Amino acid sequence: MSASILGMQTNTKPSSTQWPASIYIFMGTFSENLGDANRQLLLSTEHGKSDDVQLLQKTLQICDPKTKVEIIPIAIETQQQIINQLAQKRASGEHMLVINLCDGTELDGYPGISVVKNLQNANIPFSGADAHFYDGTTSKPALKRQLIKFNVETSPFQEINPGTELADIAASEKILSWPMIIKPSVSYASMNISDTSIVHSKEEALCQIEKLCQLTSQGIFIEKFLPGREFTALCTGDSRDGVKVYPVAERVFNPALKTEERILAFDRYWDGYELGSEAPAMTESSMVWYDLAPSEWQSHLQDLARRAYTACGGNGYGRVDIRTQSFDKPDALVLEVNANCGLAFGDGASSLGEILKLSKISPRDFCMDLSLTGSFENVKIETLNLHSNFIELKTMTAKLSRDIEYQVDALVTKLNRRVLVGSLPVALETLRLIRTVIGGSRWNDVDELKSVIMEVDSRLEQGQPIELSVGSITRRVLQLIAEEATAIGTESSKPQDSDELDESGSFRDNILFAMKSALKQSLVELMDELETASSNIAAQALEHIHSDEFIMTIGGSPIVEQFLKEAAKLRRFKVIVAETAPFYTGHDMAASLGMAGIDTTLITDSTIFAIMSRMNKVILGTHAVTANGGIVAVSGSHVVAAAAKHHSTPVVVCTGLHTLSPIYPYDSGVFNHCISPNTMSNFTDAEITKNVDLLNPNYDYVAPEFLSLFITNNGPHPPSYVQRLVADSY
Repeated sequence: MSASILGMQTNTKPSSTQWPASIYIFMGTFSENLGDANRQLLLSTEHGKSDDVQLLQKTLQICDPKTKVEIIPIAIETQQQIINQLAQKRASGEHMLVINLCDGTELDGYPGISVVKNLQNANIPFSGADAHFYDGTTSKPALKRQLIKFNVETSPFQEINPGTELADIAASEKILSWPMIIKPSVSYASMNISDTSIVHSKEEALCQIEKLCQLTSQGIFIEKFLPGREFTALCTGDSRDGVKVYPVAERVFNPALKTEERILAFDRYWDGYELGSEAPAMTESSMVWYDLAPSEWQSHLQDLARRAYTACGGNGYGRVDIRTQSFDKPDALVLEVNANCGLAFGDGASSLGEILKLSKISPRDFCMDLSLTGSFENVKIETLNLHSNFIELKTMTAKLSRDIEYQVDALVTKLNRRVLVGSLPVALETLRLIRTVIGGSRWNDVDELKSVIMEVDSRLEQGQPIELSVGSITRRVLQLIAEEATAIGTESSKPQDSDELDESGSFRDNILFAMKSALKQSLVELMDELETASSNIAAQALEHIHSDEFIMTIGGSPIVEQFLKEAAKLRRFKVIVAETAPFYTGHDMAASLGMAGIDTTLITDSTIFAIMSRMNKVILGTHAVTANGGIVAVSGSHVVAAAAKHHSTPVVVCTGLHTLSPIYPYDSGVFNHCISPNTMSNFTDAEITKNVDLLNPNYDYVAPEFLSLFITNNGPHPPSYVQRLVADSY
């Protein structure tokens, strides 16, 4: 974890890149000069604050027990004095960092932008947003104008000005349709948002505007109410060094709520919360909870969040709130961007904390990731790795931008934590990343490009060696590069000396541009091949499945499922599905086939051999195909294949060419991945199992002699032909 833990900003070169000797956590407190705060304000700002800040303090202290981590209450009246004292300490040589948690608006009685400006003026390193980002996202109308300026999708809006309410409502009707939602221009934690915020007519709008005018003096605006789903994305970094977007989370509203009640209305959102008490436990009756956004929407939502964050001059860290116009399509619009969003890791303490939990990222890991985004204004801090309790400075690959580095790290993390599994999803994500690397990295010739791609491939394979499709896709791309290089002649056009370089520089630039364009088209074709692989395999189903056949399969394979459903459109046959204990993926497979009208029987794995004699064929899916024609498939596949061979039952494998690997299985054990045995045993069996090694393998290796035919997206092939396919592909 680095000194730039939370997106540090400073204007002077630091004396050291070591972990700071002192960390000061600025915790905003209410100004006593403003009298008593109302309940909404206190509840939204003070509930759980002390516990959250103490948890952050402990997280920071873990990194280096020698570091002094101190919590300092900051009020509007006291901030200047405290910052002056810290400036004197820094001038005397103390290596410090301020974690700035002050996120008020000043008018609400809590310090905010003034703290950021004072820290900048005092040249004290601090976390989070700079003054430009902080100030630019405080007013929602100003924020929206910035999004529109940079063509970021956001809902149309109309500001409501005192004295022209009717005219402003009439103007909104020209660009919006009812229902609409009326919001305060400056707000946080759902303050001054209620069910009556959603209005259906001019009369309701005027009534709500009158009510809001009594609660806020910082402006009001009206926008289209979006009845779809709501998402929130955590972003770190900046446009200069790259923006990292974490997996997008969905705020899942209780289905019992009506559509227009599925908003973060203050009274409902804070229901059950009381000052001085713990947050209520999340139950089925809770108003809202968090889940990961649909995997097929993630890429689109992350791109939208990145563009919104960048458009607002995002730096340090922030959160982007997004909402869709419908439930079944990612027709998303940005609601707002929150600079210096709540930095709290406790249960239910902040949206940021919920995003980290869903992403399976610990607070410590999050701080390590954020260290990549930190930068001193005049000193580039590339990558900081944590080794026990000290920091080691490393130089990042010069050819990759910071943004691409983030994307590589994000994919490595997904692979390592098994968030992304399966040959096709992994192949698609790998190809998307390589396309980004080719388009966004700096390379001057084919050799440099190959070295960059091989470096990325090495990092991905180290993240999860069992996902062989990573290497397969990389080798396919390298072959495409070689083919395009030969066709365009980039190899021979590489200058040999400086004089030749000067004369041929422009020519070389043209060649590289042509190379990038050709590769872009080739990668689009490869992407189309991956995306249509399953449908092309399924199209061959009628050639291999005949009426009244008995077919066995095991577990749940999307390709096999699509293959069988395609055949069932014109043929009647029976399918026997082995349940695949202890994962039981066969249950979902059998249910899906049954709903498609296929006569399906679910059996236990122990009855596979007994029933095999009645089978006409076995159809298997696969995780990977090795160079000798063997397969790595779901655990239990070897039992099925062995039983089929004993009864002379043909075994057919449905797989795309992206699963072909040039690796030979000299040691078949390396193609496996053992997972937790908790599905086979539990802690109540501890006395029995304490001296027993429980192995729960995810995959089986099935040798080619057990297999009869491969059905690929370019036709059927015997196992003996796999070596030729590998040679042609790589």
